Amino acid sequence: MKSKEGKSAKTARGGKQRTRGARPTGSLEQRAARILEDLHALGRSVLRSEGIASGSELPVGEVTIPISVRLGRAQDDAPDRTDAKRLLRKLRSRVGEAARGVGTFRQGRVYCFQCNSPDCNHSAPNEPDETFSGYSATGKPEWRSLVNLCIEKGDGRADRLYGSPPEIIAVLQEARELTGELLPGFGRGDRSYNVLGQVVLGLVPTDLSFNRKDGPRTAVTFQLIETRSQGAGRRLRLNLLGMSIDHITRAAAKSGPRGPAESMRRTIQVVRDRLVGHGRKAAGEERRGYRASLDKDVRPLLSRLRTDLERIFRSEKRRTRHAEDRHADGKRPTGMAVKDARKAADEKFLHDAEKDTIVVLGPKGRTHVFSRTGKLVTSMVVKPGELERRFNKTRWRPALPKLLAELREKIRQ
Repeated sequence: MKSKEGKSAKTARGGKQRTRGARPTGSLEQRAARILEDLHALGRSVLRSEGIASGSELPVGEVTIPISVRLGRAQDDAPDRTDAKRLLRKLRSRVGEAARGVGTFRQGRVYCFQCNSPDCNHSAPNEPDETFSGYSATGKPEWRSLVNLCIEKGDGRADRLYGSPPEIIAVLQEARELTGELLPGFGRGDRSYNVLGQVVLGLVPTDLSFNRKDGPRTAVTFQLIETRSQGAGRRLRLNLLGMSIDHITRAAAKSGPRGPAESMRRTIQVVRDRLVGHGRKAAGEERRGYRASLDKDVRPLLSRLRTDLERIFRSEKRRTRHAEDRHADGKRPTGMAVKDARKAADEKFLHDAEKDTIVVLGPKGRTHVFSRTGKLVTSMVVKPGELERRFNKTRWRPALPKLLAELREKIRQ
């Protein structure tokens, strides 16, 4: 049997002793205030346990945690150790997420959950042909060359990356491929930084110029990221690895409105605008109490991004091949356009119904395209068989007499 002295000493050390089942004192508001005060103190203690001193400027003002309240009989009110551990685990998770969410995102880098930093040696590729291939179980970013990534995914286009000329391909990776190996405590389910998926493009000339076949090339990764922080809230971002957005913008300014750099710049802007829309939609659903899922929005966005990027470089490849063909045939025969048009017989005038232009066939394959106003649009040398192919596609047809007379008059003037 314990002595009164022992009981008194225990009371002095632990404060006022409350017996099991005793009714709490004070009004409901006073009791609620004491509970909130204890929770606030607990939150500050957890923040300090994360390595942030209480006297420093805090990265977050508050966090929200779910709490279950039992409404059973009085003898069931006392929480057990499991409930306390669950509460503390949730509080640690939310405080950690909010603290990390302030500085998890760095353009051109991937957040490392192993080092809790976007600036460590694991957060960026070592070689220009490498891309982020997913997280290890312990949250370390892993990197693969684009050709090895294609081989691992069973993509049969790997050999085209080093063909003659090399082909540029786009590879899509969804979130489960990139984050599926993460363990709890090492990024799994972390809400401060979440990779939603990515499209890897490569290998792209670093100067975004296709005027030469040699020169350095790099993998460019378009990554969709979700970040959360208590101050900034939920945000969807586009992260570029391997090439900065500023570099693409500068290249676009130099190459003109039809170059691949300008097409990439416009594509980036479209994706950013769509991410803003999806983010607002998800935030609205959360405010109305729905559990917002981005999967149904992100998957089509990634597919569209892959298609748009491949279309850019397919078009560039066609233009490059067309330029090479013109080079092989000599200079463009623009200097002979008016002379050939004046000497051409009526049957040498054709109408391009698709572009509403007049095509004049000159000697030695020389072909000139005029607008209806008589302005020269372009000149080229058409190879044998090309004229028949265009006729078979019903694109070029003999010009009608009225159209022919109008063009002859414009050319004569």
